[in-house]
Amino acid sequence: MGKIYNYIFNAALGTGADHSKSFAVNWDKMPDDKPLKLTFSYTSNITNDTFAETANIYCNLGQSYIIFGSGNSLVNYRPDFLGFLTPVGFVVGATNFQSLTANTITNPPIYLDRRPYQNTITVEIKNSASPPANYTATLGNYTLILSFEEL
Repeated sequence: MGKIYNYIFNAALGTGADHSKSFAVNWDKMPDDKPLKLTFSYTSNITNDTFAETANIYCNLGQSYIIFGSGNSLVNYRPDFLGFLTPVGFVVGATNFQSLTANTITNPPIYLDRRPYQNTITVEIKNSASPPANYTATLGNYTLILSFEEL
């Protein structure tokens, strides 16, 4: 196991709409010449979501090996997909979930050739439509942890 670098993004500190928050980042703590394994965890304080659409999380880290299967070869899917978010906190007798979460068990790791270089990243929550559209439920505050492990 190599060195691990955790970057924490709190929605309250980002700028932009619920489904599209931008953050200033200094990646200089990580070496720029080593491949990395990226895993992430996420939790939100969303309320009153009936979970009528799948929530997917995207982040522009500058590279990706994400490949989507498609019945239409003309569809151009985004390469910055991180994974999906799972609803939790369903109350018996209620119709809504309390929050969205993700962890290293629910989503596979992503491999990067090098650390990201751009100083601003955008974390977006989209649905599974083709093409993906903004997730419409209110997300509220969330914490996203991107964990980079040197390989």
